[in-house]
Amino acid sequence: YGAQPLTLNRTANDGTVLALRRDGTTVGSLKTHDGVTLTVDGGTGFAGLYFGSSQLSPRDNGASSDGQVSLGSSTVRFKDLHLSGGVNFDDNPTAVTGNVSSKTLDDYEEGTWTAQVRYGSSTGTAATMSESGGSYTKIGRQVTVHFEADVSNTNSGSGVVWITGLPFTVAGLLYPTGVEANGNVGYFYQFATSVNSLSIYAIDSSDGMILTGLTGSTATSASELTAAHMGTGEMRGSLTYFTS
Repeated sequence: YGAQPLTLNRTANDGTVLALRRDGTTVGSLKTHDGVTLTVDGGTGFAGLYFGSSQLSPRDNGASSDGQVSLGSSTVRFKDLHLSGGVNFDDNPTAVTGNVSSKTLDDYEEGTWTAQVRYGSSTGTAATMSESGGSYTKIGRQVTVHFEADVSNTNSGSGVVWITGLPFTVAGLLYPTGVEANGNVGYFYQFATSVNSLSIYAIDSSDGMILTGLTGSTATSASELTAAHMGTGEMRGSLTYFTS
């Protein structure tokens, strides 16, 4: 009572320590491997597990298996996967064409953020917002945001229009060229009549982006728009950028 009820001790070499049979046919087994590790195998044609040092690896047909054993299926699934590291899709640097070229999915996140219009700089005068909101998806270092920003009062702000509050700090997309990221404004309303073709671009090492557009029918290049151009207008846009 209270003691170990069963001890199985194979000596001299590695091999089967416990065999499980049904009508004489082996349906599973416990084996030693390399003298210090354990494998659990199913019968012929079935998967198993290798319990190594800080490693849990698949086996198939009583042997180590690479890229052949699935975890769950489309109708019999595990629930949540909790990791402290990344998910490696392909560790083979000479992999054949067709394998996933990005080796690690180390982060995924989605959520909401609040867009704030400011004037002159990322910390300049804040507009009063009648409506503001946004969503984001982050995969690795890449962040995609969508937002709406409606101004009800400029609060006497002046200068270039910034949209701040991005959920992650902007990093250079092509360091050190100064290219961060460009986005688009798909809808805008009640801007100055001369303004058209709006877009946005992100600013490295900040949480913001600057609004640009054409300021007249004969304009040949976009300009950074100011508080006077936007007034109490509203806009909706999206941007994809990299964070550090």
